[in-house]
Amino acid sequence: MDKQKIVELFGINTHSENTQWKSVVIQQQCPFIKKKCVKIRKSEPSVSIGTCAVVYGKSESNIIICPHRLIENNQIFLDCIHLLSLHEPGNELHIIAEITIPGGSVDYVLVSAKDGKVKDFVVLNCKHWILPAPYGKADCLLWNLKGLNAFHIMTVKLSE
Repeated sequence: MDKQKIVELFGINTHSENTQWKSVVIQQQCPFIKKKCVKIRKSEPSVSIGTCAVVYGKSESNIIICPHRLIENNQIFLDCIHLLSLHEPGNELHIIAEITIPGGSVDYVLVSAKDGKVKDFVVLNCKHWILPAPYGKADCLLWNLKGLNAFHIMTVKLSE
């Protein structure tokens, strides 16, 4: 049995029967950040990768490979509130995305503030998986199976 390697593309389960895939691929919208997917091909920046989750490993587990997928319903931030040791009920919570720092950047900072002053913060840097080359072919295969013209060969080579 040939199993599809991409589980979720642009936030949509690839086994969904009623999805208008051509429209999804043209729009390149990420439902988690509510705008065009920002994970792009370095060789062709106008093309979003769109792959959120894949089947990976001998156990064929579904693995999330996009950090934006982790922010669904703000769950990742809710799970980190206990790390804000100086947070108190009534403090404001702020989520700041894509912060540039010396030597690179971080994905998110969760801030606890009171009276306009930072009381505590937690840095969340979601690691990206580097997946083997067959996933580029799997993307193209998925598009062909869904009746799309595979006009771009998508790859999932995410940098660290």
